[in-house]
Amino acid sequence: MSDTQMDNNQSLDQLSPNAVKAPQETTGTKIGEISEFEKALIDDAVLDAPSNASSEDNPEDASSQSMLDQVFEQHLSQDFNDYNEGDIVKARVRMVKKAGVLVDFSYKSDGFIPSNEISAALETELEEGLEFHAMIQKLETKEGYSLLSETNARAEMVWDDFFEMMNRKEVVEVDIKKLNQKGYLVNYEGVSGFLHAEEGDTFAEGDRVQACIINVDKRRRKVLFSSRNIQHMLNKREDAAKFFETLAPGDRLTGTISGIKRFGVFVNCGLAEGLVHISEISWRRISHPSDVVSLDQEVTVEVLAVDKDQGKLSLGMKQLTPDPWATIDSDYEIGQEVEGTVVRIIDFGAFVLIGDDLEGLVHISEVATKRIKDLSEVLVVGDKVNVKIIKITKHDQKIGLSLKHVDQQNTDLIARIDAI
Repeated sequence: MSDTQMDNNQSLDQLSPNAVKAPQETTGTKIGEISEFEKALIDDAVLDAPSNASSEDNPEDASSQSMLDQVFEQHLSQDFNDYNEGDIVKARVRMVKKAGVLVDFSYKSDGFIPSNEISAALETELEEGLEFHAMIQKLETKEGYSLLSETNARAEMVWDDFFEMMNRKEVVEVDIKKLNQKGYLVNYEGVSGFLHAEEGDTFAEGDRVQACIINVDKRRRKVLFSSRNIQHMLNKREDAAKFFETLAPGDRLTGTISGIKRFGVFVNCGLAEGLVHISEISWRRISHPSDVVSLDQEVTVEVLAVDKDQGKLSLGMKQLTPDPWATIDSDYEIGQEVEGTVVRIIDFGAFVLIGDDLEGLVHISEVATKRIKDLSEVLVVGDKVNVKIIKITKHDQKIGLSLKHVDQQNTDLIARIDAI
């Protein structure tokens, strides 16, 4: 893309998006220099102050120079980001002209987006302060501006949207552009795709039909659509919407674990699927949801929040049991011996589960009277152990435990400790 010429003798209205100047000695604006547009940002009274008299003779000149220095210093003190060409950034409109748009994108120079690099959908909304995404075409032009493109950013980001729409099984409308033996060439949001022909389809060029995305190939820029079972999907979505209308926070539902991710689990409640975030699974800290639940396990959940517009359901599991920390003072005390299960081993200690939802830490120095180099040689996940409570910090929800000087019934554990 050609650099866009912007100098003192030519206004933005006169610019052509493709205007080019012959190579010259000037280079892009660097930190420590000031571009023509940056000069225009400084108050006219400051710029128009007489420069032929010394500041000693004219106090106003000294004041104006001081103001200029302050403005320039503020400009240099801004936090700038390091970008590369091809990056997609958030841009904020500073000035709208016929030739294009000047934008701020947290860089040392302002950005310019030619009018032919702005999509028709955005063009009608352009106004000062509007924020949108743009792709960096050139970080440094000879005129000291960065060159950006909103259309290229939109074309790139739409592929991420396609992945999300495919995962959500979202129904969209596509325009039939051309027919062939295997199906239809279609257009969706300016992107060409292919719609598989199903038995009974009688679509014609120019028709707008409902379909869902079944495959996305971002590298090859290909997206496949299907109209199979669309009506069934729409009916199911309508039933889910009606189901959402009956739900309220506090309701309890029964479902099965349909998916396990690091951030939580998905629960299929029949007419809708909801997410139980990892922090809402158990009162104790867990490193992964699979530590507590398994796929296809039947569970009871409590509705925490309902987003009818987005069709999202936030669920909780720990709410079905009392918070053990609410009664920790009456249930346990320092010096008390309890039974627990080793659930996690780390370099400096082991976590032991007490009851159903409380975890305490046995520091490596509290495992045995002997020095231990490798804790995994002494303790094994799943070991049943007797421990003494040596510390309770309620506000941090932490429990300190000790194994040494506590009688053990686990013969394997005793043998491992004796072998140290």
